[in-house]
Amino acid sequence: MKLSEFIDKYNGKTVEAGGSANALNQCVDLANQYLKEVLNHAIVLGANAKDFPSRIGTDFEFIKNTPSGIPLPGDLIIWGSPYGKYVEGGKTVYAGHIGIFTDGTSMNFTSFDQNWIVGSPCKLVAHTYTGVLGWLHYKPQGGGTNMDTIPVDKKTFEELVSKSTKYDALAKAGYPTVADVEALQRMKTESDNAAQTANSEAKSTRESFAQYKAQVAEALQCPQDIDRVKSAVAEILAQLDQATKNSKKDSEENAAYEAQIIALKSEVTRLDALLNNVNVLEKVNTDDLLKELYRRLLAILGK
Repeated sequence: MKLSEFIDKYNGKTVEAGGSANALNQCVDLANQYLKEVLNHAIVLGANAKDFPSRIGTDFEFIKNTPSGIPLPGDLIIWGSPYGKYVEGGKTVYAGHIGIFTDGTSMNFTSFDQNWIVGSPCKLVAHTYTGVLGWLHYKPQGGGTNMDTIPVDKKTFEELVSKSTKYDALAKAGYPTVADVEALQRMKTESDNAAQTANSEAKSTRESFAQYKAQVAEALQCPQDIDRVKSAVAEILAQLDQATKNSKKDSEENAAYEAQIIALKSEVTRLDALLNNVNVLEKVNTDDLLKELYRRLLAILGK
């Protein structure tokens, strides 16, 4: 059985490989089932996860975790404390954890795990290397492999090795790697999305302005043309200005009329006083008095 087939078989299920009845469906049960079904290897009973390196046998190489180390698919990843904590005989014990590496980089990886989050079934889990002690790499005495493989002829193999060597040399020289290219592609996609969003917002703004312009044009009763809208606005402002001037002119004329009325009232008052003065009337010719009054009134009215 291949690793991929093993994952398909047990993904979402629980596995018990003959451990303690008090510790069913543990991470070590999945590891033991993998040893038995995929590697045709003897299982490791009565051992905590962190003890597998010392209990599994000489056909496994334990590789310590380093900042640049990357396991291979099918390697058994070993975690130490603080994972798998339990109390036995009044003492705290850390059983660790064990999972089956599927793919990853030197920064993070995915493994096939059981009981990652206590009680959870078998599933693929994303991890960092925090708490990882190292991994067990299978080196069978009689050949074979724990990875999915296909036959490759010598020429193709040599070409692949050559390309890989050249790629490593370019990467060391500072040339962009696949990850760099993928990052640039992501940046381009983000930039394209941002540009698309900006264009959409600009279109929305133009549409909003067009609607506003149409509303203004309708209110001013002129066609939907920005120049004619401006012209209509200017005409209204001119009319308001003229109305202000007319109002000012009317006010000035009203003031003049008021002055004339005051002057007329003054003359009428003087005439009334004169007519009431009998002594004055006896000495003044009435016709001359009326003529003089009429002349003054005409002068006041500007005639």
